[in-house]
Amino acid sequence: MRTRDPAVVEFGAERARVVPWRGSARTAYLAPVPDAPPPSRGFIERCMERLAAQGYRGVVTPALAPVEQRSFLLAGFEPHERLHLLAHDLLELPPVRRRATRRAHRGDKRAVLAVDDAAFSSFWRLDKAGLQEALQAVPLTRFRVNLADRETIAAYAIAGTAARQGYLQRLAVDPAHQREGRGMTLVADALRWVRRHGAARAVVNTQLGNEAALSGSASSPGAWRCSAVRSTSRARRRPLRFLLVAAAALLAVPAPAGAAAQQPSKPTIVLTSQSPWVQPGGVFRVGLHVDGVKDPSAVELVLNTYARLTSRSAFGQTLQDRPVGALLDVTSTPLNDLNVDPSGNFTDTLSFQDPALPREPGRLLLTQDGVYPLRVELREKGGGAVLSRFTTHIPYLPANRTGPKLDLSWIVPVHAPPTIRPDGTRKLTTTRDLQTLSQALEATSVPLVIAPTPETVQALSTSSDSAAAAALTSLRRAAARRQVVTASYVPTNLPQLIAGGLASEADQEVQRGNERLTQLLKVPVDNTTWVSEEPLDDASMSRLRDLGVTQVALSETSLTPLQSRLTLARPYLVDARQGRRQQAVSVDDGLAAHFRNDGNQVLQAHQFLADLAVLYFDQPGGQQRGVVAFTPRGWRPDRAFLDTAMAGLTDNPVVEPVTLASFFNNVDKLRGTNGAPLVRRLVGAPRNFSLPIAATRSTRQRLSTFQSIVDDDNPARTLLDEQLLTASSDDLRSSRQRAYVSGVEHSLDRELSRIQTPGGSIRLTARGGQIPVTFRNGTGYPVHVVVTVRSDKLEFPGGGGSHPPNEITRKLDLVRRNETARFAVQTRASG
Repeated sequence: MRTRDPAVVEFGAERARVVPWRGSARTAYLAPVPDAPPPSRGFIERCMERLAAQGYRGVVTPALAPVEQRSFLLAGFEPHERLHLLAHDLLELPPVRRRATRRAHRGDKRAVLAVDDAAFSSFWRLDKAGLQEALQAVPLTRFRVNLADRETIAAYAIAGTAARQGYLQRLAVDPAHQREGRGMTLVADALRWVRRHGAARAVVNTQLGNEAALSGSASSPGAWRCSAVRSTSRARRRPLRFLLVAAAALLAVPAPAGAAAQQPSKPTIVLTSQSPWVQPGGVFRVGLHVDGVKDPSAVELVLNTYARLTSRSAFGQTLQDRPVGALLDVTSTPLNDLNVDPSGNFTDTLSFQDPALPREPGRLLLTQDGVYPLRVELREKGGGAVLSRFTTHIPYLPANRTGPKLDLSWIVPVHAPPTIRPDGTRKLTTTRDLQTLSQALEATSVPLVIAPTPETVQALSTSSDSAAAAALTSLRRAAARRQVVTASYVPTNLPQLIAGGLASEADQEVQRGNERLTQLLKVPVDNTTWVSEEPLDDASMSRLRDLGVTQVALSETSLTPLQSRLTLARPYLVDARQGRRQQAVSVDDGLAAHFRNDGNQVLQAHQFLADLAVLYFDQPGGQQRGVVAFTPRGWRPDRAFLDTAMAGLTDNPVVEPVTLASFFNNVDKLRGTNGAPLVRRLVGAPRNFSLPIAATRSTRQRLSTFQSIVDDDNPARTLLDEQLLTASSDDLRSSRQRAYVSGVEHSLDRELSRIQTPGGSIRLTARGGQIPVTFRNGTGYPVHVVVTVRSDKLEFPGGGGSHPPNEITRKLDLVRRNETARFAVQTRASG
């Protein structure tokens, strides 16, 4: 067996793509390659042996054609679901609307996955890896999107060709835009494309119950089989359990009412609540929601407690559902024996022995404080097959702590993608998310650090949406009792701006950001503290120092590496230009990884809390230590996560939430071998630029000229300035950044074209006189211009000695639509 492409396994002429299924470390995705011969039973078994050796415990496949199924069935796979194969010959094609679709860009993937998430049920949804697999499944691929407006993706399709066969790999339409012809438009585009590339037929799979797809398609259905679930005998103790499913090339169109009820759901358990920690003699509670169980007496809930985690890397393995350490305790309870709350959720408990008291039956005795993995399983009764499971953690904390708590400075951005558009209009699309976050911040007293994006706060203040007004009100109340740190107008790459010769642009980003936050939040803004997901270098750090910043929370990628076995839990100094040093602390990437937009948010919040406990137990009882968590700006605020995390931090026995100001005051700096505070070096200036540096510089010069002729409070002046600042946003891909700069250029052209001098001629009847010149101001606001009049045949008396006699310059205030200025002239003497 040999491998050229890491994702392609080859044995002789047989080939298959093998990648993790949805990023799982336990389940692999095994797909026959379209232009290779059908895999044999021997090839499949070799693949399974290799996957078992790599630690996988399951395998999923795409939909399999009949010719491919036989070998999988002989290798022990069993049917899971049957699909229709819809085929379309390419002789007659449906009409397609011109310019209704466009090519998908790299930056569209997040929005595309959001459409996919809305269009499909949870089992069939693609994650980032699944989308990439769909794009790479065949040699030639077409990836198109359909827009509801200039920015919002409403539908997408992935088509491909291989061996003269066309494939509709994926089609999804946002439910809010279904039945508008968007899916048909994408299908028509895909069919034309595959025909142009030599295919005679195109195929797509869909579920048997998808009557809307079957009745609404011009395709002819044929049988398409897909298989699943090979369970090994417990007596033989074989380690693998294989699953074969149809996981690609689905048609997402509205299903008929009641179709979902026809498909029985699989049993699942989901964490709804748990104790954030437990102490000796205490009770640890787990709240669970169970679905898909018809007979609660036929299943049982099993709680498996594993040995104490001794490192953060071991903790990371448990997040991937990998067992670490010895199994300490197993308890099982029939589901129908558990308590049920008014919401229909089940509750199970684990009781712990207090070592200072006589031994009590039924209580688990732990000999060390620490974090213990807890695997929760839903099983068939009597130790049968596992139907569903997840891993959470038991922070077992000391009753009497020695030494200080672990300081946590949790930085929470309040952020939305740019709301100013290239044409100068505003559109805020994440109002509900911002309201969720702001209300959660208002409802808790945990001392978080709030890092608002000034452009986002400005959008809330100008929006007519009641949800935006409510979000801003909650944000102001939350900010009134917290540390609010300054920020650039939009998140941007300061090192690129400065290295590209736009230091003044970087200064404006910072200054405008501080002005907007102070003005709109109506609370003190700490302009001495800077937090950033974007990189920093010597020049940008020095520039921030000039603007009053003395302490920084930054990414480790901005610094030269530091060798350490433990998580860096102390601040340090950074050495910027001219020997000036600033206090700094690294943002913990591991804590940021718990903020994900998929999965169980309650479970992820408890994993965040458990991670903090692991960090505390790295070095308990020593000097004061601390960590900084920075919520990624791309995370969609979830109230369940936020409320769970806030509750777990309130009165936490080993973690103390603090502001960044307190963090720098409380936690001693990291020190070198000589006992002096450690001084770290920043990375060098960037060599490559993604920002449109030259275009921004040129446009800024034009904009400065325009600003010099209008009043300071002119709305057009302010809007164009903020549009250009927004062009440097890190949320925008390069093409969109250029579009913003071009938008400012077009706006300047439009505004300046409204200042005109009508053409005409004037006849002088004497050697001297006055020439009236009318200026037309169509801008709608006052404009202050400097006019120079020059002639080869006339002289302008009264021009002063600063100009030649045949030239005069005058400042004019064009307040009305038409303003006339008169210039005294006299003809020049001949010769």
